[in-house]
Amino acid sequence: MGKVTAAQVREFLLGDNPGAPLVDVSLFADALLNYFEATANLAENGAIVADPRTGAPFENPYLKIQERAGAILRKFTHLETDNTLARCRELHGQA
Repeated sequence: MGKVTAAQVREFLLGDNPGAPLVDVSLFADALLNYFEATANLAENGAIVADPRTGAPFENPYLKIQERAGAILRKFTHLETDNTLARCRELHGQA
């Protein structure tokens, strides 16, 4: 599985959204990478994990990271993201 970089996401977004504010593009790129990382962790470990010291079950902290990143991504409906997301999933191995 490859790993997409923030620079690649920004490049894809700017290609699909010429003239988009760089701050929007950067925030979207960072949130997308956080979302991918959290999703991968949740897929590997699940939503409930065991405390490494006590073995007691607790909510995987990546669940909150995924939720926050998703909320940020939903705020950028003014950006054309379909092509960017498809390319990122392909590079990230989530196609």
